[in-house]
Amino acid sequence: MSAKIVARWVERFKADGRAGMADRSSRPRKLYRPTEAATVERIVALRRQRLTGKHIAVAVGVSPAPSAGC
Repeated sequence: MSAKIVARWVERFKADGRAGMADRSSRPRKLYRPTEAATVERIVALRRQRLTGKHIAVAVGVSPAPSAGC
């Protein structure tokens, strides 16, 4: 365990007591450009057809993830 992690936990304990030790979400607090519901539905439908990430991105018109294979 790194000193940085220990220091973070100590600060959380000082600020919030035992409640500060509970797991916290790693999700960003604010999503700057959330994906529109219609786009999500289209992506899900294409995924059910077993298309790759790159093919789905092209079909939907979004940028593919760097790791999306073809």
